[in-house]
Amino acid sequence: MLNQLNIIRNINWDHLIVLDACRYDYFTELWNLKEYPVYRAFSPASWTLEWLSIVFNKRFPDVTVYSSNPYINNMKKPICLHGVCWSAYGKFAKIIEVWRLAWSKKWMTVPPWSLYNIVKMSLKLNKKRYGKRRTVIWFLQPHYPYISNNFLEIMSFQHRLTKEDFLKGNLDIIMRAILNKIIRKNLNLLREMYSENLQKALNYVYKLIDDLEGTIIITADHGEHLGEFLVKAILSSVKNSFYDAFYNKEIRSNLFRRIAQLPNYIKIYNLNSKLSNTNYIHGMRIFFHPPLLSSNELRSVPLVIIRK
Repeated sequence: MLNQLNIIRNINWDHLIVLDACRYDYFTELWNLKEYPVYRAFSPASWTLEWLSIVFNKRFPDVTVYSSNPYINNMKKPICLHGVCWSAYGKFAKIIEVWRLAWSKKWMTVPPWSLYNIVKMSLKLNKKRYGKRRTVIWFLQPHYPYISNNFLEIMSFQHRLTKEDFLKGNLDIIMRAILNKIIRKNLNLLREMYSENLQKALNYVYKLIDDLEGTIIITADHGEHLGEFLVKAILSSVKNSFYDAFYNKEIRSNLFRRIAQLPNYIKIYNLNSKLSNTNYIHGMRIFFHPPLLSSNELRSVPLVIIRK
Protein backbone atom coordinates (compact mmCIF):
# COMPACT_ATOMS: atom_id res chain seq x y z
CA MET A 1 0.00 0.00 0.00
CA LEU A 2 1.33 3.44 -0.94
CA ASN A 3 1.93 6.18 1.59
CA GLN A 4 -0.38 8.96 0.46
CA LEU A 5 1.35 11.69 2.45
CA ASN A 6 4.76 10.90 0.95
CA ILE A 7 3.36 10.92 -2.58
CA ILE A 8 1.61 14.27 -2.17
CA ARG A 9 4.76 15.79 -0.69
CA ASN A 10 7.34 14.24 -3.01
CA ILE A 11 5.68 14.24 -6.43
CA ASN A 12 5.80 17.55 -8.26
CA TRP A 13 2.09 17.62 -9.06
CA ASP A 14 0.27 20.41 -10.87
CA HIS A 15 -3.28 19.51 -9.83
CA LEU A 16 -4.52 17.62 -6.77
CA ILE A 17 -8.15 16.49 -7.04
CA VAL A 18 -9.67 15.38 -3.73
CA LEU A 19 -12.88 13.38 -3.38
CA ASP A 20 -14.31 13.74 0.13
CA ALA A 21 -14.92 10.48 2.03
CA CYS A 22 -14.14 8.28 -0.98
CA ARG A 23 -13.50 4.59 -0.43
CA TYR A 24 -10.83 2.74 -2.40
CA ASP A 25 -13.06 -0.21 -3.30
CA TYR A 26 -15.99 1.84 -4.60
CA PHE A 27 -13.68 4.12 -6.59
CA THR A 28 -11.87 1.18 -8.19
CA GLU A 29 -15.17 -0.40 -9.23
CA LEU A 30 -16.43 2.79 -10.90
CA TRP A 31 -13.19 4.16 -12.40
CA ASN A 32 -13.46 4.11 -16.21
CA LEU A 33 -10.02 5.29 -17.33
CA LYS A 34 -8.30 1.92 -17.17
CA GLU A 35 -5.15 3.30 -18.83
CA TYR A 36 -4.51 5.08 -15.53
CA PRO A 37 -4.23 2.47 -12.75
CA VAL A 38 -5.79 3.00 -9.33
CA TYR A 39 -3.40 2.50 -6.44
CA ARG A 40 -4.43 1.74 -2.89
CA ALA A 41 -2.96 4.41 -0.62
CA PHE A 42 -2.80 4.75 3.15
CA SER A 43 -4.24 8.09 4.25
CA PRO A 44 -2.63 9.80 7.26
CA ALA A 45 -6.08 10.55 8.74
CA SER A 46 -9.61 9.22 9.05
CA TRP A 47 -11.56 12.50 8.83
CA THR A 48 -11.18 15.77 6.96
CA LEU A 49 -9.88 18.31 9.47
CA GLU A 50 -7.29 15.86 10.73
CA TRP A 51 -6.18 15.22 7.13
CA LEU A 52 -5.91 18.93 6.36
CA SER A 53 -3.85 19.58 9.50
CA ILE A 54 -1.33 16.92 8.44
CA VAL A 55 -1.14 17.35 4.65
CA PHE A 56 -1.32 21.16 4.61
CA ASN A 57 0.69 21.96 7.71
CA LYS A 58 2.83 24.60 6.00
CA ARG A 59 2.51 27.31 3.34
CA PHE A 60 1.89 26.46 -0.31
CA PRO A 61 2.43 29.87 -1.93
CA ASP A 62 2.01 28.61 -5.51
CA VAL A 63 -1.28 26.72 -4.97
CA THR A 64 -4.83 27.91 -5.64
CA VAL A 65 -7.57 25.93 -3.87
CA TYR A 66 -11.08 25.44 -5.24
CA SER A 67 -12.99 24.04 -2.30
CA SER A 68 -16.49 22.70 -1.95
CA ASN A 69 -15.69 21.92 1.68
CA PRO A 70 -16.34 24.79 4.13
CA TYR A 71 -13.37 23.69 6.26
CA ILE A 72 -11.12 25.33 3.63
CA ASN A 73 -11.92 29.01 3.84
CA ASN A 74 -10.45 32.52 4.02
CA MET A 75 -11.31 33.12 7.66
CA LYS A 76 -8.48 33.89 10.09
CA LYS A 77 -10.08 31.99 12.95
CA PRO A 78 -9.12 28.30 12.88
CA ILE A 79 -11.70 25.52 12.91
CA CYS A 80 -11.41 23.39 16.04
CA LEU A 81 -13.16 20.02 16.23
CA HIS A 82 -12.42 16.91 18.31
CA GLY A 83 -9.07 18.22 19.51
CA VAL A 84 -7.82 19.32 16.07
CA CYS A 85 -7.41 22.98 15.11
CA TRP A 86 -6.53 24.08 11.60
CA SER A 87 -6.86 27.15 9.40
CA ALA A 88 -6.29 27.57 5.67
CA TYR A 89 -5.69 31.30 6.13
CA GLY A 90 -2.32 32.34 4.70
CA LYS A 91 -1.38 28.83 3.57
CA PHE A 92 -2.24 29.17 -0.11
CA ALA A 93 -1.85 31.70 -2.90
CA LYS A 94 -5.62 31.92 -3.24
CA ILE A 95 -8.69 30.14 -1.90
CA ILE A 96 -11.84 30.08 -4.05
CA GLU A 97 -14.64 29.36 -1.58
CA VAL A 98 -16.85 27.39 -3.95
CA TRP A 99 -18.95 26.36 -0.96
CA ARG A 100 -19.98 30.01 -0.53
CA LEU A 101 -20.61 30.58 -4.22
CA ALA A 102 -22.42 27.41 -5.23
CA TRP A 103 -24.03 25.76 -2.20
CA SER A 104 -27.29 24.16 -3.33
CA LYS A 105 -30.16 24.55 -0.87
CA LYS A 106 -31.98 21.74 -2.64
CA TRP A 107 -29.15 19.21 -2.46
CA MET A 108 -27.61 20.60 0.76
CA THR A 109 -24.13 20.41 -0.77
CA VAL A 110 -22.03 21.78 -3.63
CA PRO A 111 -22.96 19.75 -6.72
CA PRO A 112 -19.97 18.52 -8.75
CA TRP A 113 -21.15 20.31 -11.87
CA SER A 114 -21.08 23.64 -10.02
CA LEU A 115 -17.51 23.05 -8.87
CA TYR A 116 -16.46 22.05 -12.37
CA ASN A 117 -17.98 25.13 -14.00
CA ILE A 118 -16.32 27.48 -11.50
CA VAL A 119 -12.94 25.78 -11.88
CA LYS A 120 -13.09 25.84 -15.67
CA MET A 121 -14.06 29.51 -15.84
CA SER A 122 -11.58 30.55 -13.16
CA LEU A 123 -8.63 28.71 -14.70
CA LYS A 124 -9.10 30.57 -17.95
CA LEU A 125 -9.16 33.94 -16.19
CA ASN A 126 -6.32 33.19 -13.79
CA LYS A 127 -4.06 31.82 -16.52
CA LYS A 128 -4.08 35.23 -18.19
CA ARG A 129 -3.57 37.05 -14.89
CA TYR A 130 -1.13 34.86 -12.98
CA GLY A 131 0.23 32.37 -15.51
CA LYS A 132 0.39 28.70 -14.55
CA ARG A 133 -0.49 27.84 -10.95
CA ARG A 134 -0.86 24.58 -9.12
CA THR A 135 -4.38 23.79 -7.94
CA VAL A 136 -6.21 21.76 -5.34
CA ILE A 137 -9.74 20.92 -6.49
CA TRP A 138 -11.95 19.58 -3.69
CA PHE A 139 -15.20 17.74 -4.44
CA LEU A 140 -17.59 17.26 -1.52
CA GLN A 141 -18.82 13.99 -3.02
CA PRO A 142 -19.26 11.12 -2.32
CA HIS A 143 -19.75 12.52 1.23
CA TYR A 144 -23.40 12.79 2.23
CA PRO A 145 -25.89 14.41 1.57
CA TYR A 146 -26.43 12.33 -1.55
CA ILE A 147 -27.51 14.01 -4.77
CA SER A 148 -30.61 11.95 -5.42
CA ASN A 149 -34.33 12.71 -5.63
CA ASN A 150 -34.90 9.38 -3.91
CA PHE A 151 -32.69 10.55 -1.04
CA LEU A 152 -34.69 13.75 -0.63
CA GLU A 153 -38.01 11.91 -0.74
CA ILE A 154 -36.99 9.37 1.87
CA MET A 155 -35.41 11.89 4.20
CA SER A 156 -38.12 14.62 3.99
CA PHE A 157 -35.98 16.97 6.09
CA GLN A 158 -37.52 19.39 8.52
CA HIS A 159 -34.08 20.97 8.95
CA ARG A 160 -32.04 21.26 5.78
CA LEU A 161 -28.27 21.12 6.10
CA THR A 162 -26.62 24.48 5.44
CA LYS A 163 -23.03 25.43 4.70
CA GLU A 164 -22.93 27.00 8.17
CA ASP A 165 -23.89 23.64 9.71
CA PHE A 166 -21.09 21.97 7.78
CA LEU A 167 -18.60 24.66 8.75
CA LYS A 168 -19.36 24.16 12.45
CA GLY A 169 -19.39 20.37 12.20
CA ASN A 170 -23.11 20.24 13.05
CA LEU A 171 -23.93 17.15 11.03
CA ASP A 172 -25.69 15.19 13.77
CA ILE A 173 -29.19 15.85 12.43
CA ILE A 174 -28.54 14.45 8.98
CA MET A 175 -26.50 11.52 10.33
CA ARG A 176 -29.32 10.47 12.64
CA ALA A 177 -31.85 10.92 9.86
CA ILE A 178 -29.84 8.67 7.52
CA LEU A 179 -29.59 6.01 10.24
CA ASN A 180 -33.26 6.18 11.14
CA LYS A 181 -34.87 6.56 7.72
CA ILE A 182 -32.57 4.69 5.34
CA ILE A 183 -30.37 2.19 7.13
CA ARG A 184 -33.13 0.69 9.28
CA LYS A 185 -35.15 0.07 6.14
CA ASN A 186 -32.51 -0.97 3.63
CA LEU A 187 -28.74 -0.97 4.16
CA ASN A 188 -28.09 -1.64 0.47
CA LEU A 189 -29.96 1.54 -0.42
CA LEU A 190 -27.39 3.59 1.47
CA ARG A 191 -24.56 1.90 -0.42
CA GLU A 192 -26.30 2.47 -3.74
CA MET A 193 -26.75 6.18 -2.98
CA TYR A 194 -23.10 6.48 -1.96
CA SER A 195 -22.01 4.78 -5.18
CA GLU A 196 -24.27 6.99 -7.30
CA ASN A 197 -22.93 10.07 -5.56
CA LEU A 198 -19.38 9.03 -6.35
CA GLN A 199 -20.31 8.37 -9.98
CA LYS A 200 -21.73 11.87 -10.30
CA ALA A 201 -18.44 13.32 -9.07
CA LEU A 202 -16.34 11.09 -11.32
CA ASN A 203 -18.24 12.29 -14.37
CA TYR A 204 -16.79 15.75 -13.72
CA VAL A 205 -13.38 14.45 -12.68
CA TYR A 206 -13.14 12.99 -16.20
CA LYS A 207 -13.98 16.40 -17.66
CA LEU A 208 -11.29 18.03 -15.52
CA ILE A 209 -8.73 15.48 -16.71
CA ASP A 210 -9.48 16.51 -20.28
CA ASP A 211 -9.14 20.21 -19.41
CA LEU A 212 -6.07 20.17 -17.17
CA GLU A 213 -2.40 19.95 -18.15
CA GLY A 214 0.62 18.56 -16.33
CA THR A 215 0.70 16.00 -13.53
CA ILE A 216 -2.66 15.27 -11.89
CA ILE A 217 -3.17 13.34 -8.65
CA ILE A 218 -6.67 12.08 -7.83
CA THR A 219 -7.24 10.84 -4.30
CA ALA A 220 -9.39 11.20 -1.17
CA ASP A 221 -8.90 12.62 2.30
CA HIS A 222 -10.39 9.52 3.94
CA GLY A 223 -12.85 6.71 3.35
CA GLU A 224 -16.29 5.93 4.73
CA HIS A 225 -18.03 3.24 6.75
CA LEU A 226 -21.15 1.88 5.09
CA GLY A 227 -22.31 -0.71 7.61
CA GLU A 228 -19.23 -2.80 8.36
CA PHE A 229 -19.28 -4.75 11.60
CA LEU A 230 -18.12 -2.65 14.54
CA VAL A 231 -15.76 -5.32 15.94
CA LYS A 232 -13.93 -5.61 12.61
CA ALA A 233 -13.55 -1.82 12.43
CA ILE A 234 -12.16 -1.66 15.97
CA LEU A 235 -9.63 -4.44 15.31
CA SER A 236 -8.31 -2.83 12.13
CA SER A 237 -8.19 0.54 13.94
CA VAL A 238 -5.96 -0.97 16.64
CA LYS A 239 -3.67 -2.48 13.99
CA ASN A 240 -3.39 0.81 12.08
CA SER A 241 -2.80 2.77 15.27
CA PHE A 242 0.15 0.52 16.12
CA TYR A 243 1.47 1.06 12.62
CA ASP A 244 1.22 4.83 13.13
CA ALA A 245 2.99 4.60 16.47
CA PHE A 246 5.97 2.64 15.19
CA TYR A 247 6.34 3.57 11.51
CA ASN A 248 4.60 6.90 10.86
CA LYS A 249 6.67 9.36 12.85
CA GLU A 250 5.00 12.42 11.32
CA ILE A 251 1.51 11.43 12.41
CA ARG A 252 2.44 9.72 15.68
CA SER A 253 1.23 12.78 17.59
CA ASN A 254 -2.30 12.17 16.27
CA LEU A 255 -2.37 8.83 18.04
CA PHE A 256 -1.57 10.51 21.36
CA ARG A 257 -4.15 13.21 20.64
CA ARG A 258 -6.81 10.56 20.07
CA ILE A 259 -5.97 8.92 23.38
CA ALA A 260 -6.16 12.30 25.16
CA GLN A 261 -9.54 12.97 23.53
CA LEU A 262 -11.15 9.68 24.65
CA PRO A 263 -13.50 11.35 27.19
CA ASN A 264 -14.80 13.66 24.47
CA TYR A 265 -15.15 10.82 21.99
CA ILE A 266 -17.37 8.98 24.46
CA LYS A 267 -19.74 11.95 24.31
CA ILE A 268 -19.52 12.03 20.50
CA TYR A 269 -20.42 8.36 20.20
CA ASN A 270 -23.18 8.68 22.79
CA LEU A 271 -21.89 5.47 24.32
CA ASN A 272 -23.91 6.05 27.47
CA SER A 273 -26.97 5.28 25.41
CA LYS A 274 -27.82 2.06 23.61
CA LEU A 275 -25.42 1.21 20.81
CA SER A 276 -28.35 1.07 18.41
CA ASN A 277 -29.10 4.74 19.05
CA THR A 278 -25.88 6.60 18.27
CA ASN A 279 -24.77 8.86 15.43
CA TYR A 280 -22.37 6.26 14.05
CA ILE A 281 -23.56 2.83 15.18
CA HIS A 282 -26.68 0.87 14.35
CA GLY A 283 -27.18 -2.82 15.10
CA MET A 284 -23.48 -3.30 15.87
CA ARG A 285 -22.58 -1.92 12.45
CA ILE A 286 -20.53 1.25 11.96
CA PHE A 287 -21.30 4.15 9.60
CA PHE A 288 -19.74 7.38 8.27
CA HIS A 289 -16.26 8.37 9.53
CA PRO A 290 -16.09 8.51 13.34
CA PRO A 291 -13.10 10.59 14.50
CA LEU A 292 -11.80 7.96 16.91
CA LEU A 293 -11.56 5.07 14.47
CA SER A 294 -8.61 4.43 12.17
CA SER A 295 -10.00 1.42 10.33
CA ASN A 296 -9.05 0.07 6.92
CA GLU A 297 -12.25 1.45 5.42
CA LEU A 298 -11.31 4.94 6.59
CA ARG A 299 -7.57 4.88 5.92
CA SER A 300 -7.54 3.04 2.55
CA VAL A 301 -8.12 5.57 -0.22
CA PRO A 302 -7.71 5.58 -4.02
CA LEU A 303 -4.78 7.28 -5.69
CA VAL A 304 -4.37 7.89 -9.41
CA ILE A 305 -1.40 9.66 -11.01
CA ILE A 306 -1.88 11.09 -14.51
CA ARG A 307 0.96 12.71 -16.45
CA LYS A 308 -0.05 14.63 -19.57
